[in-house]
Amino acid sequence: MQLMQHSSTDWAVQAVDASGFKLQNQLYQAPFLLDSKGVRAHTLTRAPLAVQDVVALLEADKPDVIIMSTGTQLRFPSAEIRAAFLSRGVGLEVMDQKAAAFTYNVLLQEQREVWLLALPD
Repeated sequence: MQLMQHSSTDWAVQAVDASGFKLQNQLYQAPFLLDSKGVRAHTLTRAPLAVQDVVALLEADKPDVIIMSTGTQLRFPSAEIRAAFLSRGVGLEVMDQKAAAFTYNVLLQEQREVWLLALPD
């Protein structure tokens, strides 16, 4: 699926397919965390996502909303994980990778504080 890169940011998703996300003409594979400044370093090295991962992600900074890409299949995190985001005042939307890439780009274009959290299949 080809996506338009918006002129307002260098870190919009250019394309997405089963192999990963194309960002700045480079392929990135999950797991990673993306925001308007680029791909962030993180500690997401295991699956499934744990509450400590959420705390670590939101320790220094927090967006308005996190778009969680669960790969090619839609997989919702546990109620405990969803509550960890909610209790910290961060919206969480769970989507497959194509929907996540599109929604991230739209919110980025609107200059919203949005992160794309790409988790592996």
